[in-house]
Parts: sequence; C-alpha cells; structure tokens
Amino acid sequence: MKIKCWSVFLVSVVGFLLLLAVACSRQEQNEVKQTETAERELAKSNVCSELKKFYTANQNRAMQGNGLVGVLGGVNLMTYQKGSHTIQLPMPQLVDNQVPVFYDVTVKPENVLLSKKIQVRDDKNAFLHLTLNSEKDAEISIDWYAVVLISPSLVKNDNTDPKIFAQASLCVQSDSKQIIDLSNSLRPASEDKYLKQYCTNITNFIANMEGVDFPMSLDALGILKSGMNYICTSNANLATAFMRAQKIPCRMLATIPTNAYPLEMHRIVEYYNNDVWTLFDPSFFGESNSLKPHQNVIMVKSSIKDETEAMTPRMCAMLGMPFGQEIEIMSDGLALHGQDFFWTVAFPLAEFNVSDEVTQLTVKHWENFLQTESLTSNQLNAALSSSLDSYTKKLTE
Repeated sequence: MKIKCWSVFLVSVVGFLLLLAVACSRQEQNEVKQTETAERELAKSNVCSELKKFYTANQNRAMQGNGLVGVLGGVNLMTYQKGSHTIQLPMPQLVDNQVPVFYDVTVKPENVLLSKKIQVRDDKNAFLHLTLNSEKDAEISIDWYAVVLISPSLVKNDNTDPKIFAQASLCVQSDSKQIIDLSNSLRPASEDKYLKQYCTNITNFIANMEGVDFPMSLDALGILKSGMNYICTSNANLATAFMRAQKIPCRMLATIPTNAYPLEMHRIVEYYNNDVWTLFDPSFFGESNSLKPHQNVIMVKSSIKDETEAMTPRMCAMLGMPFGQEIEIMSDGLALHGQDFFWTVAFPLAEFNVSDEVTQLTVKHWENFLQTESLTSNQLNAALSSSLDSYTKKLTE
C-alpha cells in the first residue's frame, strides 16, 4: 500500500515538474515573441522616420532610373458620429516594373485604431482596410509609408484580357456618338506612328478645351460638357473613351509621380498594342506625354467595375472618380478635415541597376507580406539601402 502511495506521489511530482517546465517554456517563447514584435515595431518606426527625413532633405530631386523609391501619404479626418468607422487606404501595387518592399501606417491618436487588414480584391489591387473607433468630433491623422523597387524588366505578368478594356462603361462612354465623332476627327491620317500621333492629338484636344461651366461629374461626357481640363481624372476618362472609340484597349491608373512634389494621386492611362501596355499622360501638355516606369508609382489599376461604380455617389468622391483614391470612406460618421486633408508624394531613395534575381526575391518577400501582413527583418533592413550590393546583402542575409 505504501509502495502504491509513493508511486502516486512520484508520478504527481514528475507530472508537476513537467507542467512547470512546459509553462516556463511557453513563457519564454511568449517573451521571445514579445521581444521580436517590439524590435520589429521599432525597426518599422525607424524606417518611417528616416523616409520623412530623407524626403525633407531631397525635395528637389526626381527619379531618373531604376532603384528604390520612397512614398509617403497622409489623410486628416473628423468624426461627426461616435462609434466604429471603416476606411480603405491605397497601397503600391505589385505590377509591371515595380515591387513594393516596405509598407506601414500610423494613426493618431493611437487608441482609435481597432484593426487593420490587407484586402486583395478580385481585380488584384491591394488596399489596407482600417477600422477606427472614436468619440464624436475627434480629429484623426493617418500617415502611411512605403518603399518600392523599380526594375528594368516586368516583374509580374498581367493575364487580364485586354479586350475587356475596349468596351464602354458608365464613366467612359466610348459608344457615345459625340465621342465617336470626335475620336474620328482626332484619328491621324497616316498609319505611320499612328498611336503616338493619336496620343498627341488627344492631349492637344484636352489642352485646348475651353471651360464653360463647373464640372458636375468627371465622366467623359461630363467633362466634354464643362470643358474643364484641370482635373487629371476627367482627362483620363476622356482619353480612355477616345481610345476605346477606336477599338484600342485602354484603362486608367492612379499613380504617384516620382518627382518629389506633394500632390493628390495622379490619374493617367495605358493603352494596349502589339501585346504591350504603354503608359501615357493626357494631362501632360508638353512635347512628350509618354511615360517610363520609374516616373510613376502605380497605386491602382482601375477595372471596368470601378468605372461603373464611379457613377454611384459615395463619400468624399465626385461622380466619375474610380475607386481607389487617397482614401475610401466605407461607412458613415467620418469626413475629410482641414485644408490639406490628403496628400501623397514619391521621391528617389537610391538609383542603381536592379538585377532580375533580386527583383524576384523581392517579389517573394512582398507576396509573403500580403498573406501574413508581417514584414520580414530582411525587408526592414533592405528598405533604406543605397546600392544594389547593400540591398541584395540585406535582403538575403
């Protein structure tokens, strides 16, 4: 009987020690995770502060080639209802010749942020979905920070059928008789360099429009009626309509020019010809309206659905503005606030030759971030690199 009692006692002691060991191990693991999280948040904060410092010291420079681009954006809000509010912020996209390296957001006051979640839509555009909770009449300031790698080669194939972008939509009325007739008048007589000349003719037409009335909407027909050519979104809608009226696939993009000049996001277009999408800016009234990849960070590629829904009223957006501007307010209770209620800017961080190998490695890191929403130490270390060797080493070590 005593033997059994001692056996039970020994088993109990051993069990207790095992449980104690497991508990200690879990506590140590939790402490390690907490330490790693704190270190990572500190690293992210450092990148954000350094991006602001770098921009302040280099405001007169424009990106001239491949390498790393810094991108900053901000929005100021006021709550007019107490409770929970949802918004969406833009993110640099993994498209064409660009790969995001770093992305983070800060909200002030910090306690109003309930959650943040990356959402990748059916059209492959990624946005950051934020849920905020605050009292009535609260001022909220949101800043976001990004670093983007610009590569000389395409980083991701676009499998979208270009024929989709040859059709009319509610804000790109390419089937309108007025737009068809105007497009025919702008069509070059010569087939030699046809599309280049057609782009020039479209741009000249937009540049020479005479304003007769305040624009009530930004769709192609709406801007023809008002004659106003100072809004890049409406110019892009009209240029896209002219392209599609001639059966040329064309779509709109929201971008941030890499010229270190703070402004709202810029809308340009790209047309499809000979299996290639080519960028051009119908709002650039100069000698050349063609664009190179390093001149813009792409934030959104608008879909036909975006064009259709652009003609449905939504908060803080004029009719005809496709989804994906500086902020999308998804619920009642919020309004833009202040004189500079939103802004964006992109600027060169480092210019260097970018290899295909390091580009594809960057793609893998970013795709992992879109799934896990956690930046790796490699990404954080590489974000502010000044050369290809430094960037490659930090991304691989």
